[in-house]
Amino acid sequence: MMGFCMFFAAFGLLVAAQGLGLVHGFPGVESGEFSAGALVVGLSAAGALAAYFLEKRAVRRAREKYGANIRAGYARIHCPDRRTFEADADGFVASCRCGSVRRPWSELTRYSENDRFFLLGTKQDTQIVPKSAFDSPGSVTELRQIVLEKISIERPFAAPPIEFAYTRQDFRRGQALHIRKAGGWRPWLRVFVLLALCVFGLVSIWNAGKSNQEAAVWSGLTGALLAIAILLRAVSGKKKHYFGPLRMHFGDEGLHLQDPSSQGRARWDQFLGYLEDRNIFLLYHNPKLYRIIPKRILGRREQEFCTLVETKLPRFNYRKPFPAAKVAVPPA
Repeated sequence: MMGFCMFFAAFGLLVAAQGLGLVHGFPGVESGEFSAGALVVGLSAAGALAAYFLEKRAVRRAREKYGANIRAGYARIHCPDRRTFEADADGFVASCRCGSVRRPWSELTRYSENDRFFLLGTKQDTQIVPKSAFDSPGSVTELRQIVLEKISIERPFAAPPIEFAYTRQDFRRGQALHIRKAGGWRPWLRVFVLLALCVFGLVSIWNAGKSNQEAAVWSGLTGALLAIAILLRAVSGKKKHYFGPLRMHFGDEGLHLQDPSSQGRARWDQFLGYLEDRNIFLLYHNPKLYRIIPKRILGRREQEFCTLVETKLPRFNYRKPFPAAKVAVPPA
């Protein structure tokens, strides 16, 4: 917003310097003439100030909402100061003063960790175990070994894993397929609609363009505005991608993915659908989040994976991203 305001202010100064866009008989002006450039500069300054204060208010409200959510989430935790966690060969037990919950390792679907805690996800719930609760680094290592061993043993995939790493081309191809077939073009359409409205406003203010020199200046301003819009969209949509080693299993139950710090298992019914071209598969968790499976990593198992995906998932339709559940009709 600040960039657009600065651009319009520069445009207004250019209009004022060249004496263009004079409005005759402007109310309250003794000379009878008023430069449209000065009006644009004033509106740009007012817009920049409004954007600044609105942003400050939005950040303050976001912080207050975040703090309230943290307090509400903490208040929902049973016995936050009296909790225990135990793990053995059969599973783990999470206890508090309200009672205990035991989960077998066969229900473990997700594992990850960072420098502060472990996260163990099952089909029913998620357990967060802070590393500060362990009495020694050896205990942390012991739990890590148990979890990694169990989540590997319990996976229902008999075929060997696929070892791979993403490339930048994989992410570019995934984004291109998402834009072409999954409605990814819609955010760009909003940018170009905004650009068209801005150009229309500039044309109305300019109201000239009679000489070649003025036409050249106008073309340069329009190109600069287009470049700003595209740059803002590209920067806002840029994400950090992971290019490290990955291990993937797939089978009738779903996908099992592992990197050096986490493991996760996703059932096929957790995906909304899939898209495919000659290079990649996209498996959609939601309309904006998808998993890229490059065909180059599948090798001889490409047909097996393709058949499994086509059997388990529908084609993703961004117009109706959430397919209606099939309701069984009882016989008459």
